[in-house]
Amino acid sequence: MLVADGSFARGCNEFTDTDCKADEKPQRILYLKPFRIDTFEVTVARWKACIGGGGCKQPTKTFKTSGAGFTYGEKGREQHPVSGVSWADAVAFCKWAGGRLPTEAEWEKAARGSCKTIAPKSCNGSAFIYPWGDDAASCQRAVLADGGDGCGKKTTWAVGSKPLGKSPYGAHDMAGNVWEWVADWYKADHYAKAKTNDPPGPEVGDKRVLRGGSAFWSDTYLRTSYRSKENPAAAELDIGFRCVYPAK
Repeated sequence: MLVADGSFARGCNEFTDTDCKADEKPQRILYLKPFRIDTFEVTVARWKACIGGGGCKQPTKTFKTSGAGFTYGEKGREQHPVSGVSWADAVAFCKWAGGRLPTEAEWEKAARGSCKTIAPKSCNGSAFIYPWGDDAASCQRAVLADGGDGCGKKTTWAVGSKPLGKSPYGAHDMAGNVWEWVADWYKADHYAKAKTNDPPGPEVGDKRVLRGGSAFWSDTYLRTSYRSKENPAAAELDIGFRCVYPAK
């Protein structure tokens, strides 16, 4: 799906969100060029297609090697997000698919939406807490730890199972199901220093950014502005990704 060029408010909106973390601030208005992004998290079926096309190997961790919860190799999980993938695994898939991992800014714009007005001082009015708005996260809109992990199923769900939770651009599962790798290194104070036009991530670091929360985490971690971090070699049962592609 296309994310048109234009401005959006990155970071936590302190006017509506009482749970802002220090590394989610300051909120700033950014401008991004257009890009396309996967409507859904990359699935087990797509990963198998990448293996068949010579672009991927088995994920770092699978159901066979690491047990329940890992989607690759578990029966009936073809349309679940592929999990157990390291950052390098995700990079390899996106390259094969003709894309790349999104920057942290691209991911947040796709999840949040653009400014509702061209007046920058009014842009923070579009900085909703979740992809669907400011209503609390629940199993009506996302796969999270509510009534038990995975909304009581103790696992991820097939992608697109919660259409009421899609973003303003139409992206599904940008809150919950699996955490998503993005391209950027993590730096707690990066927002204050970053460029305002198509900002890249920090040049160096020791952990990569994860976004969106997962089926095994509560509502706080599903907030659009929430930033998590992980060793890029990590391959967990609730880490997946999606790719971005040129606008044309």
